[in-house]
Order: sequence, then C-alpha cells, then structure tokens
Amino acid sequence: MKVKRDRLHRPYRPYIKAFGAPQDRNDAQIYVMHTDPNAAEDAQRVQLETEWAFDYLGVQSYSLLTAYAWFALPQRLQSLLELGRQADRVAARGDPPAPAAAEQLQMIHWLAASQACMMIEEMAALVSAVASWRANGADIADSYLGWRGNITETINSEDWDKPEYWAGLVAYPGHESLQDLGMSAHEASALTPLVDQTLDSAIRGVRWARAFFTDEMRRVYTRFKHGFSLLSALSTPIAMDTELAPAAGRVTLRGSLLVLDREGRGPRRLLAMRCTGYDLGGMLQAATEIAGTAKFLAASLVVEARSPKHRGIMLATREPMPLSDVAQRALLVYFSGKDGEGLYRMNMHDDVVRLQRDLTDYADMHADYPFPLPPR
Repeated sequence: MKVKRDRLHRPYRPYIKAFGAPQDRNDAQIYVMHTDPNAAEDAQRVQLETEWAFDYLGVQSYSLLTAYAWFALPQRLQSLLELGRQADRVAARGDPPAPAAAEQLQMIHWLAASQACMMIEEMAALVSAVASWRANGADIADSYLGWRGNITETINSEDWDKPEYWAGLVAYPGHESLQDLGMSAHEASALTPLVDQTLDSAIRGVRWARAFFTDEMRRVYTRFKHGFSLLSALSTPIAMDTELAPAAGRVTLRGSLLVLDREGRGPRRLLAMRCTGYDLGGMLQAATEIAGTAKFLAASLVVEARSPKHRGIMLATREPMPLSDVAQRALLVYFSGKDGEGLYRMNMHDDVVRLQRDLTDYADMHADYPFPLPPR
C-alpha cells in the first residue's frame, strides 16, 4: 500500500544545486540554445561567436549582459504590463472600489514601484561596472554582482547628462571616424542621426530615473527590500501627526499606499504614496524609459563582443520597424561584418521595443486619473 505524503508534517524543502561558475572559457561547458540542430554551419557560427564573446568580455560577463538584455529586461517589462492589466480588472469592480479591491490596488502600486526602483538600481550597477571595465579592465560580472554604490549619487552624476559619456561606454568612435571605417558618405549620413537619437534616448531614461527615484521613493524601496512595513487605513488603525486635519487625513490615507519608515536613528515617518491610474501609468512609463537606457548599454556590449572588429552599438528605436537599407549597410560596415557576420539573432527591433510601446500606450490610457479617487 502506497503511503500518501503528509505535507503538514513533512515540510517542503527547495531543491537547489550549486554549480561552479568558471572564469576561464577553457574550464566551461558552453551551452547555446535555439540553434538549428539540422544546420551544422549555423551551430558552428553561433558557437564561434559565443567563444569570441567569452574571450572578449569574460565568460560570466557575456552571459550576464546577454541575459540582462534579452531575458531579464523583457520579462520585467512584461510583468509590469501584467500588473497594469491586473489593476484595470480590480478597479472595474466598483466606483469607488470596495475596501478589498482598494487594498489590492495599493499592493499593485507597491509591486510596480519596487520593480521600477529595481530597474534603476540595476542600471546604476550596470553603468558602474561597464565604466570600470572600460577604464581598467575590471570584470563586469564581478563589479555588477558586488556593487554596493549609492543609487542616488550614481544616477545624478554629471557625466550621465553627456552624450559623449554614453558614446564612450559603448566605444563609439565618433561621427567623424565613420568614413575611416569604410562607410560611404551616404551611409555615414544615414547612421549619424540614428546614433544621436539613441544617445538622446539614453539620457532621457536617466532623467526619468532621477525624477522617479526621489528621497521618499528611495525609502519606500528600502522598506520593500528590508522590512515589510505596509499599513492600511482601510483595515487597521493609523496614528498620524495631529497637525494634519482629520478630513485631509482621511482623504490622504484612503487613496494612498502607507509605509511606516525610519532611517537610521531618525524619527519614524508615515510615507503615503498616492495610488491612482495616473500614478501607475507614470510608473510604467518610467520603466519604459529606464529599460531603453539599460538595454542600449547591455545590448551594445553584446553586439561589440560578437563583432569580428569588436565594435557595436544597439540603436534605440521607438517603434519595431526595420531600418532603411542604407542604415543597415552602414551598421554592417560598422560591425565589420560580411553577410551579417557578428549579428546572429541580434535583432535591432525586438520584444523590448514592443513592450516599451505597449507600456507607453497603457500610460497614455490612464493620463486622467481613471482609478476611483477617494471622496473629497
């Protein structure tokens, strides 16, 4: 007779097996997914480009950057888009929403805000790691995984406002050098504005990150990471300063996510973050801009590592549409590739662009406070 497992008295234990992560390619078994097993030439090409990239960036650094650009960022944006859809479903239950629905909306805002803050922290760590690699050859993966910098100070660096800084991070040689690389004047003139737009887009993402990551948001994010201190005026008693009039207090508390906070030895504060469709839409729009900057940097290094001449720049686009023929020829010359060499599966217009567009459309839908506001 088979004995049924007693889950109450035999708690589940996660199964996790730790594997070594080699630094040297010679010590690594290389796995490359999505190659055609029936096309030996295709598989060899992917394997060769992967080995080039491992030698150029380091085994774990290349894996980390590739996963960041083509896995982590798209999935983060997809989860944010789903949070927006979930908020719409919850808000549709009533006007104003029932207390249970209102608390669900507050939790959705808590998750969305924290996701956007994570993206800002990741971008700060990524930029710092790439800058160290450019300056002194420091391993990107080591710098990124061990980063303990100050997020606010990092993203407010004056260098981040300069197009030449971002061009330097991706080793772009400058417009005046394009014809020296073998481009025709026509090709160089087609590529130049695309590069300028891309660098402007990177700086725009920085400005959105700075506007979003206020000191109060930094504390909300800290509480999310280091302590679950959410309160709800809809289900729990709330104590607040007597200077705030009771009527104003009720309006503020009923329409906000409440976080009890204390920084260091400072006083305790009640942080009230407003929760409306406008605010959620703003968070999602911020995420699209931040993702664009991070994707530009990570993907440019991936393309650079796969290029025979180690040159690469991922052009930022607002819509998933093909580049012009002359611009595509210019990119092939820039990467020093022949028949697409060095560009295997590195689509210039991929899911990140589509998700950015979808999130922007969602934010536009909620520009006029569509979620029910508390009565005044």
